[in-house]
Amino acid sequence: MARTCSVCMREDREEVERALLKGEPLRPMARRTGLSRAALQRHKLHIALALAPSPKAAELLHRSKLTAMVEDLIREVHRLKRKAERARDIRAAIKGLDTALKGIEVLAKLTGELDTRAQHNSLHVHLDAERALAIAETYAARHRVQPGTAHRSPTMPTGG
Repeated sequence: MARTCSVCMREDREEVERALLKGEPLRPMARRTGLSRAALQRHKLHIALALAPSPKAAELLHRSKLTAMVEDLIREVHRLKRKAERARDIRAAIKGLDTALKGIEVLAKLTGELDTRAQHNSLHVHLDAERALAIAETYAARHRVQPGTAHRSPTMPTGG
């Protein structure tokens, strides 16, 4: 007879699953939740099997592993930075800050908290001919452009 999953029966199941998907280490999670490491490992496999057919789930699982790796690296950078500060090695401490910042940026991109895509803002205005002519006349008056002549920038050569 199949065994009932102890994690599936818990009220805080979603919280435990989120921690597993983030790649949180099992030992501290086991202490915090009162579950055994074996139960958490079995449930991790249980989740993977349930999510496996979905490409999106596979991407999320991969992203959670990457996120956990980056978080581990950031913790290590902070440890080394503290060590450099204790040794009064200012250059190494500043380098540690720079590296931590880069790690946080990578983490923000992985979790979707930082969107680096270029944004394009545009404004489309539809004017009738009378209004367009009034705007053109105002522009010409402000920039001293004679009607019927091409506007030349003061920095542009006039040619010839």
